[in-house]
Amino acid sequence: MIMYAAATGNAITAVFQCLSVISAKGFLTLSLQYQRLEDFLKKKNNPALLPIQIAYYTGLRIGEVCGLTWQDINLEEQYLTVRRSMRYNGARHKTEIGATKRKKIRTVDFCDTLAAILKTAKICKKHTFTIDKCVISVYNISMKEEN
Repeated sequence: MIMYAAATGNAITAVFQCLSVISAKGFLTLSLQYQRLEDFLKKKNNPALLPIQIAYYTGLRIGEVCGLTWQDINLEEQYLTVRRSMRYNGARHKTEIGATKRKKIRTVDFCDTLAAILKTAKICKKHTFTIDKCVISVYNISMKEEN
């Protein structure tokens, strides 16, 4: 089903159809998993919430989210520009910022929900899109899950 939908350009529909089947079998849907994670992070006032929200609503890789700056986000026209990505270099034992996976700059539109979240975050200035403890902690969480 996914292969057909991907070939016809309707991969998103196929993913949601698969999630519906999984949900019917008793597993958590992606949106329910996200909601639980968001609620947990809000209760803890965890600074990793904003990068996770960006990844969820845009489909960006977590390394790409970690590479964002406020200059990459256009709140008026609701798009962001992905110019760089953060990754762990195992040979050097350190985190580095470099080109994205495909080494291309791209723009990604985002919805009204994420626009409201980003506007609130920018007004509150609770978050900065730089390499700080907040973003590195999100990146480290994803690295631990891969290992």
